[in-house]
Amino acid sequence: LTTLDIMPNHVDHFETYRRVFNVDRNDVYRALVFLEDWAPGQYLEVDHKLLSMWKAGDYVRWHADTDHASANIGTTDRYALQITGTLL
Repeated sequence: LTTLDIMPNHVDHFETYRRVFNVDRNDVYRALVFLEDWAPGQYLEVDHKLLSMWKAGDYVRWHADTDHASANIGTTDRYALQITGTLL
């Protein structure tokens, strides 16, 4: 997420993922793995809970219906690995 990027509160629909893998939306999850330590101005909100101060390797996971938002008002880009899939 580059500096000054903001993703307002939303839910993921996973339409392409559902179509390609023929899965129900209720079975799909998303995880975000932080690749670097938190830097001032980098924020993530998941299910109305603010996340900051993460360390490289920390992660957060949410379900398709979970509200989330992200903002980077800091001076450095935020790097993270986004994973979408189903749980066994």
